[in-house]
Amino acid sequence: MVPGRPLTRTGDTGAEGIGVREARVSLETVRENAVDTTLATQLCSLMLSDDYEDWLEAWELLRDHMPDSITTFDALDELLDLEAEACSINDMLYDLDEELSNIDLDDLSLIAKRAELARWVYIHFPEETELNLGNFRGPEAEALWELGQREQAETLYQELIEVFPNFAWGYIWWGDQYWMSDWSYEYAPDYDRAESLYRRALANPNLDNRVYVQERLDDIYDEKEHPERREKIKQTRLKYIQRRKNLE
Repeated sequence: MVPGRPLTRTGDTGAEGIGVREARVSLETVRENAVDTTLATQLCSLMLSDDYEDWLEAWELLRDHMPDSITTFDALDELLDLEAEACSINDMLYDLDEELSNIDLDDLSLIAKRAELARWVYIHFPEETELNLGNFRGPEAEALWELGQREQAETLYQELIEVFPNFAWGYIWWGDQYWMSDWSYEYAPDYDRAESLYRRALANPNLDNRVYVQERLDDIYDEKEHPERREKIKQTRLKYIQRRKNLE
């Protein structure tokens, strides 16, 4: 937190005026430090919980109180002295995203919440590593795709691979939507589109994690050779999709 700026009056000159201003600065610093301590204690209590709803509350506290000057996870940990309480912003944000992606999402608002969380992370921590920024740009696009906002999701995936062209998972996540998502089971898989994205990734000589992209291609070839396997999965997926539609 940045200490509050004391008010100054015309005529505050000399030793007495300077002393008054310094006293005010000290008072404001004490107040701000007290707020930080209280916030850190509250955050750690929520972050150490096993309930994702507590993690959501912790994130909302961060969203409402984090100063703009903080641009990395480590800087926020240091500001709030979270390591002293065995807490980590990095771990909490990843755990929350994973939980929101894995729970039975009959509540579509939680999918929207996942998109909101992901966007907040990569916008407010611009100096984070490529890995961390990529790992939150992707979930935003995935969540929007699940919400039926395919055009917006496509735009975000395109931005992801443009900003981080060597980040293999940007291509993988985008390609996966065309044959592994609910949309692909409700309508039809677009293997050609998925393959083109995977091959686009492999054409980059500087691509990281190439092996995972190749694995996706191999999986597509296998599925195309054994369509009966997809049919078995399709029946379960369609029941789930219909259940969600009934709740909308």
